[in-house]
Amino acid sequence: MLGALWPSHRPEVAPRFFVEVLDVGHGTCVLLGEPGGRVALFDAGSRHAARRAGQSLRARLEHHGARELLFAAISHRDDDHRNLLRDRAELPPVRTRIGPPGCPDVDQELFSGVLRFSLGEAVVTLHAPRARLGAPANDRSLWMQVELGEHRLLFFGDADWLGLAEVLDELPSGCDALLWPHHGRTRAGGRALMARARPRAIWISDESAHALEDIAASVPVLATAERGALLWTMEADGAVRTTWAAASRP
Repeated sequence: MLGALWPSHRPEVAPRFFVEVLDVGHGTCVLLGEPGGRVALFDAGSRHAARRAGQSLRARLEHHGARELLFAAISHRDDDHRNLLRDRAELPPVRTRIGPPGCPDVDQELFSGVLRFSLGEAVVTLHAPRARLGAPANDRSLWMQVELGEHRLLFFGDADWLGLAEVLDELPSGCDALLWPHHGRTRAGGRALMARARPRAIWISDESAHALEDIAASVPVLATAERGALLWTMEADGAVRTTWAAASRP
């Protein structure tokens, strides 16, 4: 089990399914799917390193053999979650772009409920924000759940205490890993999130690592700021591993 939680560098071979949290500095970009098959994005933005992050995204899309994106889900309107999607000519075609109400450059606004997609063997569920329209934009971020057999992964945008409080009752009890809200900065509501989701690992996407020992002392906290992109895979034999993605920094 420890091999599924603590990353290590190793040569990459094509897995059955992958989830990659790219190293984009302060921002979020999650690529997921089947190598050479159906692939999707959850967020694609970088605040201070958009050029480098865009190069990395294009390189990883090519590495995973992505010719088309089933969807690109944008958690909320901030640039560090969506600016890498602006240059459409540089990316594979995207079937649909999904975001919360008021999010620019989307084809579909998710006002309420959920959207489910089959992505190879996985079921991917996008959840609409439940915070009221008058709430801060961060608290009206979409969030995503990936289910692959008995494995679950959770991904959050920039939700703070209000946004988290509204979705706690929707969260599964137990998951392999959780991408911590707001690049590791969300503190209020963190203990409730840990108690409900019970992640076995926490991931952080940011240009610097954030100490969460007071909230998550019992699980490993893995940050892209440490050594680059995080790659979670299910291998051909069903084994699950988390590694540092080779050549993830251009």
